[in-house]
Amino acid sequence: MDRPNVRIAIQIDPGCSLAICNEIGDRLRVSLRGEHDPLPRHLTILVEQIAQISSHLNQPSEVTK
Repeated sequence: MDRPNVRIAIQIDPGCSLAICNEIGDRLRVSLRGEHDPLPRHLTILVEQIAQISSHLNQPSEVTK
């Protein structure tokens, strides 16, 4: 009996998503140690934007009453 291809959506909360991104970044840093060509300028800009967004997501939000 054939089953249709069904995609299962996995919901990941922001904390887990950040942990996954950090782990990927750590592994990339280890893999890319040593001599390598610098990133193209447009990729450097994107990486900087990701870092800014991540830092904003990690800041506690203020509660106003």
